[in-house]
Amino acid sequence: MNTGWREEKKQRTRDAIVDAALALFARDGYDAVTMADVARAAGVGERTVYRYVADKEDILFADDAAMRAALADSLRAQPRDRSVPEALRVAAREVASVLAADWPRFAARGAVIAATPALQARERLKQDGWRYLVAAELSARGVPPERARLHGAVVVACFAEALTRCLDGTADDLPTAISATLGEVGGLVTPEAPPAPDGGRDPGETGVRPGGPGPPPAAGSTP
Repeated sequence: MNTGWREEKKQRTRDAIVDAALALFARDGYDAVTMADVARAAGVGERTVYRYVADKEDILFADDAAMRAALADSLRAQPRDRSVPEALRVAAREVASVLAADWPRFAARGAVIAATPALQARERLKQDGWRYLVAAELSARGVPPERARLHGAVVVACFAEALTRCLDGTADDLPTAISATLGEVGGLVTPEAPPAPDGGRDPGETGVRPGGPGPPPAAGSTP
């Protein structure tokens, strides 16, 4: 038996279920749609729908495990001598390219989640999972745990912002938007200026402030 044909048929059925559900969610709102509605719109029986997805939420989040696996695989494939920021940038762009290849469906999912408060808690849990994954992979590369956690939080926040920009039309291309947000983070926090020598006074300071004289002389001194 041609297992390739069977897999293609299963993928077509799954895609039909997901696309029908997304169209219904966009038209009627997530809360108003039932699994029976999805089955009718997809042209399959309700029991068939449940063979592919566990519930309505699963339609929107079922690809998360595959995306996490893709991110983990990409991080593990990075050369050990590559810097952590560069390894994260490469891995994030690779995952973004996978999502961009299916962007219309992914964007439709994002729009439904953004419009449905009940789904946003699940979205936050999903992002937590991505942060933990990044931290674990970096720790395995020898990054101290506190730094690994920080890198995980930063890269997931940048990913989320890039997605938001693509969804609202601010950015057109997800991989490029990821690179942009990761680059912007480096400019948000700058090191504190070192203290000036000579008791905190800048060597070029004259005691005369812009727009007026310096402080008055001490009593008894010669002007």
